[in-house]
Amino acid sequence: MGEGNSEDELEARGARSRAARRDLAASHDGYSVQVRPWSFVILGCGVHLGDEAATSLCPIAPIALPSLHLIGRWDLLCRTGSERLAEQYTAPTVYTHDWGHSLPAGLMEDAECAATVRTFIMAQQQALAASGNTAHDGVSAPRQRPSSDN
Repeated sequence: MGEGNSEDELEARGARSRAARRDLAASHDGYSVQVRPWSFVILGCGVHLGDEAATSLCPIAPIALPSLHLIGRWDLLCRTGSERLAEQYTAPTVYTHDWGHSLPAGLMEDAECAATVRTFIMAQQQALAASGNTAHDGVSAPRQRPSSDN
């Protein structure tokens, strides 16, 4: 392995990543507070990693995060995995396009796809505005954890 990729270093990186994910979930006054770095996700040709791998990355399923999944009808490589990934979300928006395992430039000419993406993003903007979450340069700031000295 190359420099910086020894088994011990990779294991340490994995442990730090798992610890960071655990730190995203905090508890305050008996209530569970979820701190999410994202307000929504858009997944193009995304795949489910399998039960064990998916559980280690996201132990909380279903995932209560708005999601848009762009799945290729002719994706012989990952269509089933993409559909299975969408099932991990509480209310996924799924658009199946007439391509394979790609997001080709021709997809931009697909009026139905464009309408689906536009509607999804507008709904997310409205939800952010209604929640009082402010955005900077179009990127949502994560919610701050409550301080323990209250």
